[in-house]
Amino acid sequence: MTVLAGCEEPRGTGKDGELYVLSSGEVASGLYTTVRINDWRTWPEHSDPVDSDRLERWDFKGTTLEVQAPPGFDFEITLHQAPANYLQGGYRLRTRCDAEPGRAHEVRVRVMAGSEVRYEDAFELTCLEPTRLELVELVHPYAAPGRPGEGRYFVGGAIEAGIALFADTPRGEVWVGGEGLVLTDSRGILRMGEPEHHVRRNSGQILEVAAPGTEPELSFRGASLRLPMEAVLDEGWSLELGTWQGPPGLDYAERTLDAWARGSDGSELRGLQRCAWTTEVPGTEMQDEGCRLHLWGPPAVSGVCVTAYGRTTCGP
Repeated sequence: MTVLAGCEEPRGTGKDGELYVLSSGEVASGLYTTVRINDWRTWPEHSDPVDSDRLERWDFKGTTLEVQAPPGFDFEITLHQAPANYLQGGYRLRTRCDAEPGRAHEVRVRVMAGSEVRYEDAFELTCLEPTRLELVELVHPYAAPGRPGEGRYFVGGAIEAGIALFADTPRGEVWVGGEGLVLTDSRGILRMGEPEHHVRRNSGQILEVAAPGTEPELSFRGASLRLPMEAVLDEGWSLELGTWQGPPGLDYAERTLDAWARGSDGSELRGLQRCAWTTEVPGTEMQDEGCRLHLWGPPAVSGVCVTAYGRTTCGP
């Protein structure tokens, strides 16, 4: 019975079960999405082919892809080649979501080998108008502590956060994805910056603090968000170190150390995002260039220095 049930299972995830289609499904109107049609699939899902119970393959060699889509989708199609038995290859379909919002649109695809159809299937995409956005605090060892967009920031600093868009639907509020999001601030206090990338870091979006002011209002299409923050122009702020956070009394311990910006009036300022750390203590391992140092090493650590925005301080 198990064998028979397995044989009846569709090979793919498209509407016809013929192709292995991976799509975002619901995308914010005005943003881009990439639909993948992969050339192999494993069971259990996403397992290594060596460890999988079952492996399906599709032959895309020497083929082209025909797409039949409603108005509002203009697909850029590429065939992604990958080494055999290593990375998934297949077709990548990228489009901006400009179709009529609020309903699922069927997109039909045919993999053509010359004039003959080798595979045929369909998938659905839904464009939704965003109605709400929020900044999401990033949780990883190098993120600046505290909710983003709250408190006092110095001009020249930045906010690192995840940006979530939501849309209202008959079944309630849903999260909507998409690529190429650019937020605007009607007051000119914040602007979109380049995200920071690190091999061990899960980075979000970067919002640069460009001008002094209070309560910037971010918006994208019909979604907006006013942040309870103040941006100050303070050329005399200083760079400080906090205290080690971690278990004491161990031969080797995993700890964190935060760098802080102190305003010329003595108040704490936020906005540190790009810091470089050094230490002269052997046997320590530093894992990031963020402004929260994550360190593994002996409990007695000294000679740690941090540099940010042209300022350097050492300690603690």
